[in-house]
Amino acid sequence: MATTVNSIYQPNNVQPFMTSIDMNLDNTISCQVNGNVIDSYSLVIKDTNNAIVYNSSKVMLQTKLYNLQQLNILISGGVVITKGVLKIIITYYNGTESVSSNEKLFSNITTPILSSEIGTTITSHEYLFNPVYTQAENIPIKKYNYSLYLVNYGIFCGSLNSVPTDQHIVCGTLLDTVVTGKHINCSNF
Repeated sequence: MATTVNSIYQPNNVQPFMTSIDMNLDNTISCQVNGNVIDSYSLVIKDTNNAIVYNSSKVMLQTKLYNLQQLNILISGGVVITKGVLKIIITYYNGTESVSSNEKLFSNITTPILSSEIGTTITSHEYLFNPVYTQAENIPIKKYNYSLYLVNYGIFCGSLNSVPTDQHIVCGTLLDTVVTGKHINCSNF
């Protein structure tokens, strides 16, 4: 009895994984080739009931990919309309040989919106604000960034820092805080 030697192995570093993306927009699904060479792939996305919501079928690569190279698969915005938790399964092919990834989870949600009552002029070195999070499917996320910008400028406090919501942002003097292209990231965990 002859033994078969595998030349390809499960895809590595499948992305997105355990994160939220907006599939109303163009997105790239990526992974690393693991094995000698692949000549084609397929991508399946399922919902939590294992219903297929996207299937690329088998796609032949114009140029073969080799071990440790990156496979990038563009999914056009609006093709996957199912919201919530989804599963990615990528299959590599090398001739008749094939191998599939484990299911990798991610969430498809409409891009959240952060809004605030911040006016057009901040007259103090400290400013207390409370951003409001909204999201079309009412799916909360655990982390978001909030950036404050002036018209054509950003506020710079020496470094880019994370500041919890309802905390004061304290800068130096107003005269030295306006620097082109800088901003403050304020995060809520």
